[in-house]
Amino acid sequence: MKYLKQFITPISGLPEGEHWFDFEIRKEFFECFENSDILDANIVLKLQLIKRSTMLELEFSFAGTVNVECDRCISPVDIPIELTEKIIAKFGNDAYDEAAEVLVIPFNEPEFDVSKLVYELIFLGLPMKRVHNEGECLEGIEDRISSTEDNSDDEIDPRWAQLKNL
Repeated sequence: MKYLKQFITPISGLPEGEHWFDFEIRKEFFECFENSDILDANIVLKLQLIKRSTMLELEFSFAGTVNVECDRCISPVDIPIELTEKIIAKFGNDAYDEAAEVLVIPFNEPEFDVSKLVYELIFLGLPMKRVHNEGECLEGIEDRISSTEDNSDDEIDPRWAQLKNL
């Protein structure tokens, strides 16, 4: 958890205007969160924070690669990630807001932890299907997959065969 302290940005002492923060996101970042699918990462994050009297505008720009297990062969695969996302956080009394696009930060809060936002944005930026390029999976896996696809129509359980007529 000490690793995540670098993602706590001070907001009470910052003057109004534009501020930039740079982060390098590695394997240690994802080890701080439970059940993370990410094995390793090499991501550069540039965070632009624009402070106004009533709100913060946060623009996250990610560039790099994430190492995850391939959905086909379970060996590690590097997935490129390039993503820019903008989030608005307003100052207020309530901790929650009905609009999902707007976060609410209490007026007396001296700092803002962006680590959970960074974690969620990286996962949202990953593709649904995480696989190697064609021909790069472990030897024999693609042959097994294609052979099971060919045999799937041949062997139909007679109890289910009547459903094809519907």
